[in-house]
Amino acid sequence: MNLEKIFSNKDKIYIFYCDKGAMSLVICEKMSGLGYICKTVVGGFEAYKGMCVIN
Repeated sequence: MNLEKIFSNKDKIYIFYCDKGAMSLVICEKMSGLGYICKTVVGGFEAYKGMCVIN
C-alpha cells in the first residue's frame, strides 16, 4: 500500500482506530516515520469511554 498516495497532506492530523488498538498503533507508527502527524486510540473501541468529537 502506498500511504503517501492515499494520505497526500502531511499538514493534517490523522486519527486511526480499530477494535483493540493494535493495528491502528502499527499504522500510526509507520506514518509518523514518514513525517505524518497522527494519533491513535489506545485500546481501540473496546477501551474508549470518552466523548466523540466531530469537526
